[in-house]
Amino acid sequence: MTASIEKKRLQFAFPLWNGTIRNDSEISGESGPQVSAHPSPARSMHAPANLEQIPTIGTRKSGRRSWLNRMAGHRFWIAAPRGLGARTDVSLIVQSILAVLLWTSALVVSPPTFAYEFAGSFGLETEFSDNINLTKDKQSDLVTELFIGFSYQDQSPTIEGLVAGRLGYRTFLHGNAADELRPNIRGNLLFHLRPERFSWALDGAWEQLRTEPLGPEAPGNLENQFVLSTGPDVRLPLTATTSFTAGARAGYAATYASDSSANADNSNTSYRATLGLVEELGATETAAAYLTSRAVRYDDDDLGGASADFNVIDMSLAYDSRTPLGDTTIEIGASYLDQQGSDRGAVFLLRADASRRLTPLTRGGVRLNFGYNDQSNATLTAPLSAELGAVGLGNSAESASTGPFYQRRAEAFLERVGGQSRLVGSLYANSQDYVAGSTEDQLYYGASIAWSRRLSRVTDFLVSGTAERRDLSSGDEYSQNYAATAQLTRRLSRNVFANVRLRHQRGTGSTETSEYDESAVLFGIRYEFGTSPFQPTGS
Repeated sequence: MTASIEKKRLQFAFPLWNGTIRNDSEISGESGPQVSAHPSPARSMHAPANLEQIPTIGTRKSGRRSWLNRMAGHRFWIAAPRGLGARTDVSLIVQSILAVLLWTSALVVSPPTFAYEFAGSFGLETEFSDNINLTKDKQSDLVTELFIGFSYQDQSPTIEGLVAGRLGYRTFLHGNAADELRPNIRGNLLFHLRPERFSWALDGAWEQLRTEPLGPEAPGNLENQFVLSTGPDVRLPLTATTSFTAGARAGYAATYASDSSANADNSNTSYRATLGLVEELGATETAAAYLTSRAVRYDDDDLGGASADFNVIDMSLAYDSRTPLGDTTIEIGASYLDQQGSDRGAVFLLRADASRRLTPLTRGGVRLNFGYNDQSNATLTAPLSAELGAVGLGNSAESASTGPFYQRRAEAFLERVGGQSRLVGSLYANSQDYVAGSTEDQLYYGASIAWSRRLSRVTDFLVSGTAERRDLSSGDEYSQNYAATAQLTRRLSRNVFANVRLRHQRGTGSTETSEYDESAVLFGIRYEFGTSPFQPTGS
């Protein structure tokens, strides 16, 4: 990804892997700067059953004007996905350590005089589902989950970025599914070792993918994915308005079967280099030209060994604009793929990200992503719908896959925030055409809508609905999924919150695994340390 796109990701679209963070003002409808601020970025999972609310504390403002300065004092919500298989082997421990390092590294490096926000919570949730595995033949179960959550963000002369997540452990009373550890952790940190000249990036994710693309997001149809990428960025001024940029990344990605205690089902290492020439057109506009090369090498012989390895070269021109009414980033070019020693030819490359405030209470946005990609690299790019942050709103879990594909993804959203309520809707479509291998081409598209309202000083209500269809390249295989969720959250004391959630979802399709329906009720209680998200307007 080019430097302009990475800068955009930090400012507006920071990926939070498989979870959702959102500004609490978006549900409370509080007036003032909260209404005009951008939502805090994240990556979403279609997971209405697991909402975790986390406030922020420890805000220290620096003199720099940035998106975090504008967001100072805001609170966030995190929605975690359903189901993740338990793992107790060494590889799980390694993943846990690396994921936690994404969080703790920021806490260790960031001096106390710099701008940062931190929030945390822990609690217990109990859910009854009449179809825990989302199958045609129902099996009910009572699920208990212990969880902890955190959110850390920093905007200072030495650190930019956000690390957030939730870690839970689920047990099933009747044993109709295996007990499981459910990580949902994402992080993106940029360490400015020499401001405006030399920096070091660290990106990571530990999340879930669907094993079968047409199957539901049930415990038996999810795989764990771990992705880590790191490397330097250099900027060298050539003139007063022109700069040369260079960056490098080394990465590792692995997926694991949710019920396996063996080594990774497949893993790969990746290497990326980017060269750029950036011209400042004004105080709010830049233009740039980029050349990026990325190599992916698979480690598992079962995947075909070296035959699955591939290289991608991107050449593009980019434009970036930032105004009080909205931000726009456009990158256009060509993408070349080389696999198994043969040139696969060039395809159209387009990356566009635009958001605009249409009225004082309404804003909208679109995002486009066309080009060669693979699953591990796509994980580090958040979909636009991920930033909307309502329960059950956004893209559902993508399916695990191996090898490169030509991706065409389009998303749009519209949001309106009133005095005590918020309404937001989104549309999305994603096409993945695989170059080689046994993975079938996939097309999935859907729509979401959510409405939330502040009922009192201590009570919030939210209702949402989603619909999605998935098709495979064969043309005869498809699945359709529908879900509706209603949730009531109430503050019991200064730091203790309780919530009740009702959910119904239904699936239809051409395969037996896509046929199901489920009703569930969840009760939760949690302790939050930080400023209460139920603080009334004006207090």
